[in-house]
Amino acid sequence: VQGGSTAPVKTTSRLVVKTADGSAPYVYAWTGASNALLGAWPGTQLTSKDDNGDYYVDINTTETYNVVLNNGGKVQSADITGITGDAIITVKNTSFSSYDLEIVETPASPLEQLKKEGREVKAMTSSDYTASSWTTVESVMKSVDALVAQGSDADDDQVTAMITKLQNAKAKLQLNVPALGYAVKGKNTVSGVAAPASKVTVTVNGTAYTTQADDVTGVFTVTTATLNASSKLTFKAERNSVSSAVGAYNMSSGDITSLIVPTTASQATKPTTVRPTQPTTAKPTTQPTTQPTTAKPTESKNLNVTATSNYFPSANVKATKGKTVCVEYVLDSSMDVVNAEWALTYDKTKLELDTVRSKDYMPNIPNEVTNVKKADGKVLSNFTDISNLADFKGGKVFVRAYFKVISTGETTVDLNLKTLCVGFIDNDLKVNFAAVVRNSEVQSGVTSVAGYEKLAINKNTKAYLYSDDDVMLGDVTGDGKIDVNDVTAIQLYIAQNQSFTDKQKEAADVNKDGKISVLDVTRVQQYIARSFDEF
Repeated sequence: VQGGSTAPVKTTSRLVVKTADGSAPYVYAWTGASNALLGAWPGTQLTSKDDNGDYYVDINTTETYNVVLNNGGKVQSADITGITGDAIITVKNTSFSSYDLEIVETPASPLEQLKKEGREVKAMTSSDYTASSWTTVESVMKSVDALVAQGSDADDDQVTAMITKLQNAKAKLQLNVPALGYAVKGKNTVSGVAAPASKVTVTVNGTAYTTQADDVTGVFTVTTATLNASSKLTFKAERNSVSSAVGAYNMSSGDITSLIVPTTASQATKPTTVRPTQPTTAKPTTQPTTQPTTAKPTESKNLNVTATSNYFPSANVKATKGKTVCVEYVLDSSMDVVNAEWALTYDKTKLELDTVRSKDYMPNIPNEVTNVKKADGKVLSNFTDISNLADFKGGKVFVRAYFKVISTGETTVDLNLKTLCVGFIDNDLKVNFAAVVRNSEVQSGVTSVAGYEKLAINKNTKAYLYSDDDVMLGDVTGDGKIDVNDVTAIQLYIAQNQSFTDKQKEAADVNKDGKISVLDVTRVQQYIARSFDEF
């Protein structure tokens, strides 16, 4: 096998129980609402002992499970819930009323560790760091993504080496030096902007004052000693063990009343270079006769948007300011979806979320619960339905969002799929489900679980330009969505009680047979009922 030996897929969770008197306990275990794992109450009495002489049982699940310890049904513990993977329970008394729970961490494979390291980078905001240090990390991430894409075929030695390389690059990251926005002689307040949620230290004449930058805007304000013309300021930011260089400013250069680009401490001998105001000396009466020979670099007028995910593949689209970009993550699953949870993040300085067009972030889920945090550049959503499972057979949009382009350069829209469970309802009307993604980690070996042997899932990502001039089939009202109002409008048109523009006629002919009829009405109704995703 390329990349060395492959570890066997773990399908069970080992529970070790240490009783107060050394007796063999009974364990009643279950998942979900009432899916018993070790038989009906009072469960199974443990008989096996490990090398330490402690009782244990291997429970046939890798999902989160719950247990009740007892002595055969007479004396029992409270519900011990939310256990994930291997665990040790130490019972402190014979009544089972006091115990300690220890979750045994399973060492991650090199590839899973590399994925984790990579996700940490993708959760970072590049503008918080110096360009030079971020470029190094960004360069390494290209190789990381290429290795991760190989999956189980990735060579273990290359993966291990890449982990070290990425960790070294992350260790060299440096936050941008805070920018000062207010420092005035006779006042005792210094404010500015630093990396969001960073600890900011402002030192005035050797005395340090600290504060916390706002976790969204990065704005900070700190109360210091009263400033005067001889005050010398230094300032730095620190977050998650990553620091900025030390900035410096001498108040002899003048008051600061608007944001300035700071110098570093090593440049403090030239305080006049950071003065944001115009010099007091007269301007030259003539302009220089020669122009600089260095040509001004041409700035890109485009924004290159990359749609990424920990589960779906990547996609790219290039757009200019003012245009609208649509990002879609498409899922094709042979089994129905039971529940899901995800977080969509974007750079709000480059993209503006169109909350009107993006009203249904999960267009094929009728009961999604979405929390839009535009100030943070995030959309958080989840859903669970154990009575009407979501059908994604044939490929349907799982998550969709529209963005208006407001800047240029490079940016990323990232979908972190935290949970994805698929399953089925058996003849007893019981819901059976298995996690394909759990805690943002893709689960391997799902097809080895009974009932899921034929599970097949395909993923696709689309990133494309959307224009108001585009015709959205079914949206005859032009409000950016397809609903009962569109059905009514088409019915009125067919009854000759309403006229349509050419664009409306094109939108109404959803089956594209060249005419508008009851067939189009039925098709739109089926779309609204989530029978399919696209016309």
